[in-house]
Amino acid sequence: MVQNKVKQKVSLPSGVQRKSGHVSKKSSGPKRGQKLQIAPKKAQPVHESKAKVAVTKFINKQNEELLVSRAQASSSTRLNFDAAASSSS
Repeated sequence: MVQNKVKQKVSLPSGVQRKSGHVSKKSSGPKRGQKLQIAPKKAQPVHESKAKVAVTKFINKQNEELLVSRAQASSSTRLNFDAAASSSS
C-alpha cells in the first residue's frame, strides 16, 4: 500500500505557452559596458597597504643582497681552496 501521495505527471493546460530562453544567471559583479559607478576605496587603507608592500619589498631586497654577498664570499674562499689544492697535487 502507498503511504504517501503518489506523484502525478503534471501537464500544462492547452492554452498556455511555454517559457522559452528563460535562464537565471547569478551575477558575478558589474557587467562590462554598463557604466556603473563603483565607489572609490578609502585613501588611508590604500596608502597603508602600499606602504606595507614597499617596506616588505625593501626588506626582501636587503636580505637578498646580504645572502648574495655571503654566497659570493663563501664561494670565493671555496674557489681559492680548490685552486690551492689543485696546484699542490
